[in-house]
Amino acid sequence: MRAGKDAPFRIWPLIQILLFAMLMQAGSSIAASSKDLCVNCTDVDPLQDAIDNYYRKQYDSAFPLFQKYAVKGHRSAQNNLGIMYERGLGVRQSYTSAVEWYRKAAEQGLPEAQFNMGRMSFNGTGVVKDLAKAADWYRMAGVRGHAEAQNNLAVMYQDGLGVTRNYQLAAEWYRLAAEQGLAESQNNLGALYEKGRGVPQNDALARSWFNKAAEQGYVQAQYHLGMIYEQGIGVQRDYGVAVEWYRMAAEHGYGLAQNKMGEMYEKGKSVARDDAQAFIWFYSAAEQGHAESQNALGVMYFGGKGVVQDFSQAALWFGRAAEQGSAEAMNNLGVLFERGIGLPQDYVKAAIHYRKAAREGNAQAQYNLGRLYAAGAGMPQNDTVAAAWFRSAAEQGLPGAQNNLGFMFARGLGVRHDDIQAAYWYSLAANQGLADAQYNLASMYYKGCGVEQDYIEAHVWYKKAAAQKMVEAQNSLGLMYERGVGVPQQEVQAVFWYYTAATQGYAESQNNLANMYYTGQGVKQDHARAFIWYHRAAGQGLAAAQNNLGVLYERGMGGGQFTAQAIEWYRKAAEQGVASAQYNLGRLYEAGIGLPKDMAMAAGWYSQAAEQGLAEAQNNLGVLYYEGRGVVQNYVQAADWFKKAAAQGFAEAKNNLGNLYVSNQNVYFVRGV
Repeated sequence: MRAGKDAPFRIWPLIQILLFAMLMQAGSSIAASSKDLCVNCTDVDPLQDAIDNYYRKQYDSAFPLFQKYAVKGHRSAQNNLGIMYERGLGVRQSYTSAVEWYRKAAEQGLPEAQFNMGRMSFNGTGVVKDLAKAADWYRMAGVRGHAEAQNNLAVMYQDGLGVTRNYQLAAEWYRLAAEQGLAESQNNLGALYEKGRGVPQNDALARSWFNKAAEQGYVQAQYHLGMIYEQGIGVQRDYGVAVEWYRMAAEHGYGLAQNKMGEMYEKGKSVARDDAQAFIWFYSAAEQGHAESQNALGVMYFGGKGVVQDFSQAALWFGRAAEQGSAEAMNNLGVLFERGIGLPQDYVKAAIHYRKAAREGNAQAQYNLGRLYAAGAGMPQNDTVAAAWFRSAAEQGLPGAQNNLGFMFARGLGVRHDDIQAAYWYSLAANQGLADAQYNLASMYYKGCGVEQDYIEAHVWYKKAAAQKMVEAQNSLGLMYERGVGVPQQEVQAVFWYYTAATQGYAESQNNLANMYYTGQGVKQDHARAFIWYHRAAGQGLAAAQNNLGVLYERGMGGGQFTAQAIEWYRKAAEQGVASAQYNLGRLYEAGIGLPKDMAMAAGWYSQAAEQGLAEAQNNLGVLYYEGRGVVQNYVQAADWFKKAAAQGFAEAKNNLGNLYVSNQNVYFVRGV
């Protein structure tokens, strides 16, 4: 759920610069070369005393000494006085005064002062912000060999800040500073060679410059080298070397490298997989505000990897990463809201976070948002919008979205019905190994929907899904082997697949396995085992199994005859619309077995089963109409039901219909044959 980012270029003093650090560099901020101390003065000892006092942090003594020579036009003293005003050392802080003294020294050609004027102009400190003037000042210092100014001017050319973007000029200025040994420029020049910007793309030269900077302890370069060896860019991939470089940068507090160390431990790349170590590194980077690591911490807290599972902490870290714009974290936060894990369940908030991430192009969020639209959770139900989001995610290759889009086409939900499109999207997801899609594609081949009917291909895809423990596919394989469709009929194999799914709790397979035990197909006939499996399936509410269990109770197979229990299970199945159960209830009401004899109830249940086309019920209903039991006697109705049952080949109905015509000629003339 994480993706790496390039290390940012750094303008040495412009971004996160500490002026105190600059002051500590002799020859850069506090002049150390006597020839640069004063234009007209030959006695440099007093200025040296000021420098010594400064380094002893005796600022009150240093300031008047610098001031004494600054007013006399000593450019180094002017520059150093500007530094003390800027930092408020030995004098009340004044950016305006700092700029005033920097300018005096800069106009005398002191590169350090020109560099400082560039800084102040760039940041708008003590002077109106003016990037063009900043570039001019950096250029003045740069041509005089000031490495940091050369680097900063290069960055401005690279980013088009105050100047027209020009990668070639950026490379030239970086090179000048890099050849003076400035690590930042060595790193930045390496990055240009890596990407071929302003210079021909050259992995070897990129690596060479990164290496120069890395050897000076420059963490971004160390990180870059880690990336090079991890990804095998211009070198043979070597996770071991990558880890070495990442570790160097990480141990110096570089967040990107700490995140990478977390990934290496999480995935076990050249180090033993260690979730606890991964957590430590992710945490170090996350504390610095690294969004990827914050998201990674959320994932680890959510899954209890390397740390005690804590959904509240997961929500906290996902939230921090999301605030920084991490689309992955936004999606993950949406998941917590949707499921009510670590946060109160709130579909509206889930949708808000999914939508934010989806608009950033996060495929998982697009898929999740599509699900909510399809379900109408947290928003009005809208299949059209759902299908659109599924498509966005599907086109990015997300198998779940591809499968769902296929389903929308197969059902005509939010899109026009199109079995060819359905099969296409199912196939994309199926080839990525998604079991649901493999099952759906198999069903398309089985039925010949969107593809040419092909039982062999259906068997192939059912088997792939079945291998992933998908019970529906395992059951379908059982049916194919039982019926000999697409494969040679093998009842033993049918039993195997039914049993595999049944032991996972799949009710359809439990019922089918019970049928095999009941009839002795592919297994030794065993009514007791049939009873057990029917009972398990019936207990899950499977109507067919409830009827079958009723039959066993009525016939005393598998545990004695229990008519009351038979009636109970018949009724459960009948109320779910199972015609056989409706017929069975009708029989018991008609015969008064376990129930008070009730012809009207018998007729009612027969009627429901007959309307569904059950020949036995049609015949029995015809008898009731003929005899006028439970219904008003009606020979026409009797003949009608006998005909329907007879048309299905039901022998008794044929006989009854014949008898009816013989005994009552009016029927013949009214209804015809």
